[in-house]
Amino acid sequence: VGIGAFLAARLGPHGWSLPVLMIVAGAAGAAAMVVIGLPALRVRGLTLALTSLGLAVVGPDWLFHQSWFGTSQPYGVTVSPFAIIKGLGHPSSQLALYYMALAVLVVVVAAARALRHSVPGRLVLAVRDNEMAAASFGVTPATVKLALLAVSGFVAALAGVLWADAWRNVSVSQFDPELSLSVLAIPVVGGLGSVGGAVAGAVALYVPILFLNPLLTGLFGNFGAQVGFQLGLGGIGLVGVVLAYPTGIAGIAQRVWEVFLARLSTSVAAGAARTPETPLVVEEVTASIGGRRILAATTIELRPGEILGLIGPNGAGKTTLLNVISGPLPAEAGSIRLFGIEMLGLPAEFRATHGLGRSFQDARLFPGLTVTETVQVALTRAARVGFVSSLLAAPWARATNRASAARAAEIVDMLGLAPWADTLTSDLSTGTRRICDLAAQVAARPEVLLLDEPTAGVAQREAEAFGPLLRRIRDELGCAILIVEHDMPLLMGLCDRVYAMEAGAVIAEGTPEEIRADPGVVASYLGTNDVAIARSGRATRARADKGVAV
Repeated sequence: VGIGAFLAARLGPHGWSLPVLMIVAGAAGAAAMVVIGLPALRVRGLTLALTSLGLAVVGPDWLFHQSWFGTSQPYGVTVSPFAIIKGLGHPSSQLALYYMALAVLVVVVAAARALRHSVPGRLVLAVRDNEMAAASFGVTPATVKLALLAVSGFVAALAGVLWADAWRNVSVSQFDPELSLSVLAIPVVGGLGSVGGAVAGAVALYVPILFLNPLLTGLFGNFGAQVGFQLGLGGIGLVGVVLAYPTGIAGIAQRVWEVFLARLSTSVAAGAARTPETPLVVEEVTASIGGRRILAATTIELRPGEILGLIGPNGAGKTTLLNVISGPLPAEAGSIRLFGIEMLGLPAEFRATHGLGRSFQDARLFPGLTVTETVQVALTRAARVGFVSSLLAAPWARATNRASAARAAEIVDMLGLAPWADTLTSDLSTGTRRICDLAAQVAARPEVLLLDEPTAGVAQREAEAFGPLLRRIRDELGCAILIVEHDMPLLMGLCDRVYAMEAGAVIAEGTPEEIRADPGVVASYLGTNDVAIARSGRATRARADKGVAV
């Protein structure tokens, strides 16, 4: 905001109109936030916001004192009134300027809402919730973060131009670092991730300051002054809201609205082709975590149209192998080839563009997105839209979003998830969330699909539905599947071949029957108890084979 205000104060006397000043100052604010964001990319959430507060210290302590940008004079820089349009005058009063600021707020809120319900908006929430899963769909988290930081910097600097025009004087004292802490309270009180909540949070924090400040100054002295009261109210809001209402004003409003809808519904109810290369070849791959060797010259091969199983005791290196193949964990040596193309050293998002899909053991997905929106994230590669197009609600952006939503609805319906289409993934049961994960993989249309314990934490009745479902996905996508799973009856009845691992190395490979009879596998993993090996039972298997149950 300070950057926008000082820039407007410097450029205003040269005859720049208000709209042009807003664009130029906004561009400067966007550039500043990108520069600040580059070293902060490794942190996220409120920690990222706190890291960016470093600029709040650098600004008033150094930048705003420089003669080429700000001023070293305590009385600041006098601001000449800006012309609304060059040659057509300027706001005639503070009330006129207020309505102009209100109009700008409406435009910004509309643009933010358009962004939230667009492809980039879903990517922002996906990266916020689960960077690793987003990267597995070909999304570059760093790019998404920097793009949104640029958008936020643009809006803040734009507000700085209005600030300068309202105060008619810009000084260093107006931008104390402490004020940034009170501004940080606004999205927390309003509800993180909610555009309307941000507006409500600003009203909740600033209206009491404006109306109660004259009374409190006489009662509490310096604390009653605007800055002191603002900081006090912001601090109380940060602590109180996080403890009592973690989702803020927006969360409270959403719960009230959901209760209303529930009552209303109750009353209504009463009345491209690939070359014929081997899909995946992993040769002599070595990897370590924290200095401890996890994979030791591991070699596997996934053939076209094959469902390949990977078994072994906990700590054998199965998930580590999937992480090395998909990209989150770098390999120290060896080779990973997708359809003959070397993947070693490529980030996860680049591997996704070569046809690799990946599900994760925790199946956390994106808690802030609905089932349909999660599937739309997976459709991003085929439906990319830029931030600027979404902010402007451009016709092509809306058309892409409609097509993405329609395709997502088809996939959701195909996998029996229609009743949960508008439910947040965080509210789904484990079994339904894993089906949602598979729906996202179907949307991404991978040619090699890595599944990490897709039935972990799922009730037995639901787990047995995964066999037919995975065959159906394999047949419809024409892909090859590598699956890590502890449900041995499911795995043995599903896979064409199985690899067994122990201590980071492959100890056996063959058909399910050969693996079941291998003495080394029996000794290290399966054991000799037939009941334990077949612990999933057979009573309901025939029923599960008849179709997919969600």
